[in-house]
Amino acid sequence: MSDQVSNLILSVLCDEQGSLPFQDLLEKLSQKVTVAKSILHKILADDEIISIQKGVLPIEPDEVLSLDSVLVAKTSLRICQKKPDKCTTPCGSLHLCKFYVLETCVFGTKCKQPHSINIHNAELLKKLDLQNLSEKQLFQLLLQNDPYLLPEICSHYNLGEGVNGLCNFSSKCHKLHICKSYITTGICKQGSSCSRTHQINAEGHRSFVKFSLGFIMTLPKIYKNKCIIMGDYERASAAASGISAGLMMKRKPVSDSDKLEICLFFLKNLCTYNENCVRQHWQLPYRWQVLESSSSWKDLNDMEVIEKAYCDPAKESNDEYQRTPRQLVDFIGMICNDSHVRRLSSPSSVTKSDHFILTTRWIWYWKALDGQWHEFEECPSNTETTITSKELENKYMENQKGQVAFSDGEEDYVIRFSQAGTQRMYQENINSLTRREVRRRPYFVSPSDMKALLEKETKDKRSAGAHSDAHQKTPVSKGA
Repeated sequence: MSDQVSNLILSVLCDEQGSLPFQDLLEKLSQKVTVAKSILHKILADDEIISIQKGVLPIEPDEVLSLDSVLVAKTSLRICQKKPDKCTTPCGSLHLCKFYVLETCVFGTKCKQPHSINIHNAELLKKLDLQNLSEKQLFQLLLQNDPYLLPEICSHYNLGEGVNGLCNFSSKCHKLHICKSYITTGICKQGSSCSRTHQINAEGHRSFVKFSLGFIMTLPKIYKNKCIIMGDYERASAAASGISAGLMMKRKPVSDSDKLEICLFFLKNLCTYNENCVRQHWQLPYRWQVLESSSSWKDLNDMEVIEKAYCDPAKESNDEYQRTPRQLVDFIGMICNDSHVRRLSSPSSVTKSDHFILTTRWIWYWKALDGQWHEFEECPSNTETTITSKELENKYMENQKGQVAFSDGEEDYVIRFSQAGTQRMYQENINSLTRREVRRRPYFVSPSDMKALLEKETKDKRSAGAHSDAHQKTPVSKGA
């Protein structure tokens, strides 16, 4: 019964352009089926299929959400970005033409990418319990969840002065130039004085030119849904209303991993929770600690030195950098003098929007036969046959016990993130079964680097503030 109701809710949301207020969803469900409160509440708690923007109205008795809360259909399903003959198995993504989903494919039956639910797609949809969705419902779900389909909103466009803000690419920018505050909340504190675009039309982005008028009219809600799913909605709402981002954080559920994260707002001296903050308060985006007793962690000395060694993929310990006696850290076993060691970190950069600074940029490396470590290409010459550090990090954050398959154009490989009984990771050749070690290490940020990043952000905000003040002080003619 629970699975049937879950499928029904997902179908209803997708029929309504991907989201509905809780009250509207209850009304539509009541027209189709009677659902026990316990089952409904269990489904609403499943953040794998539903994202929730909490409302402001009081929560009624026996309910878990206010009636004005917005529910958004969510999925981890994505479209494979490789050509059918280049994709390796097993592939956990749909083999489907991106432009068919966007209603712009001009090749029709001659298209080399599938335009239908083939055997691979059918098996994948069944595995995710999405096999009952219609094609229209499935496409709606993909449009608001898969970042491969639609351009991101340009964060640099939303900062600074000038027609294009701080974006240096102007009309050549791959991202969407639109007022982020307005598109995500419907409110812009600058109102009609805002110099940024508030409307999405065919000229808004070069990829929109081929979109039909009907499809373009659906984009504002799709982008709003995307921002709710990404967690940007609350931050954008805070910016529009003047509420501090730190205060908005209390609305979000806190996980165990959150409690081990270093607070980004504390790093910028903006956290309002002080000692009540659930995240770690530390002056650097990393913190090395050793376990002294069963539950007591002690900070290690010379953390910057340890961090610098750890950021080098060739280092298995900090032996060459060691200053303090008896403080040799084994990076593979994560031990120091037979005691467990842990590295606390700011959030991974792939989990936050571009405007967040001091996140941790993780870099993925592979070891060649000559013993040298090489970074997975940042900007590969042929993105259809390689994988980047960012793509690996995204997959890793989705499932740290999973695996990812890829090809270098000649050979097929698989990387298993969790190797049984060892801290090491490998990429394995699917045909020859030969293995090469893989390591995930952070990009080194020194205290001076951190200071420079904070100063740059302050300068950018001052520039954006001056731009806003100039609009507010512009005189209005009496005849207006």
